[in-house]
Amino acid sequence: TEKGFSSFIEKENTTREEAFKPGGKYAKILANYPISIMVGENIFVHGGISDEFIGDKFNLKETNQNMRQSLNENKKINKRDSVYGKYYDSFGPIWYRGYFSDDFTETNINEILNKLDSKHIIVGHTSQSEITSLFQKKIIAVDSSIKLGNSGEILLIENGNYYRGTTEGTKILLN
Repeated sequence: TEKGFSSFIEKENTTREEAFKPGGKYAKILANYPISIMVGENIFVHGGISDEFIGDKFNLKETNQNMRQSLNENKKINKRDSVYGKYYDSFGPIWYRGYFSDDFTETNINEILNKLDSKHIIVGHTSQSEITSLFQKKIIAVDSSIKLGNSGEILLIENGNYYRGTTEGTKILLN
């Protein structure tokens, strides 16, 4: 929860920014994990993958290596640096929220999925009241606001079907 994170920061006698700055203790921990991962026909990413981020091509391994390197570097992020501009801005995999814009269309997601060679993008970062499917499960938003401590759900994938798992133990097929 947000309250839990605040307690953690207080205990560490630091700020949120300091806790996760490149080269810092927790940035180095995060660097052990990929920013994005492909499992079958699903690509999982924190924020999202925009067409602006992909450009003409997308290389998952390279993306993860560049992000890992930037998290491990002990230097201040320079907004003019090409890695910052590509990975840390509002079109990058950490902060992208464009899928939830009224201007975002099925044509947009089809182009992105084609470049990613994927059928589904599963994202966190943008809170919803429940796990949400957009464009017939082409985008699945799994941040069900659990960080607020009031609710939460889990995404279940079984035999090509996608379900919302509720705190009551109910399994609900995603449309």
